[in-house]
Amino acid sequence: MDITLFWVVFVLFGMAYFAVAMYSSRKVDSNEEYFFAGRKYTTITITMTLVATQLGAGAAIGTADEAYYSGYYGILYNVGVCIGLLILSMGVAGKLRSFNISTTAELFETKYKSILLRRLASVLSILTLGGILAGQIVASR
Repeated sequence: MDITLFWVVFVLFGMAYFAVAMYSSRKVDSNEEYFFAGRKYTTITITMTLVATQLGAGAAIGTADEAYYSGYYGILYNVGVCIGLLILSMGVAGKLRSFNISTTAELFETKYKSILLRRLASVLSILTLGGILAGQIVASR
């Protein structure tokens, strides 16, 4: 591919994304609106968003590659995602929603009245997400 064409398309897409973001941000007034869209989405909309997030092209191609090399063990990631979404749909999500929280770390502070547990959960979350990032960096080589 021609490098000039690449940069022209890259810059045009960047400007288009920026314009869409600026237009959309006019409607956002609070953190609640930004993170949860004012909690006005339907169950189907949220379900399809979660499914699309977890089972995108990367997961499909990665699963196919892993299944080729490892056999049935290659689909365990997608099976785990499906089981997790099923557990959420069986009432766990509704129970979590009843606490009126934004993160799982907030659950510890709300339910157990413990700042220490919230901070510990936050640190563990940061460490695990950092580990996932490191794993992706190593795998990209």
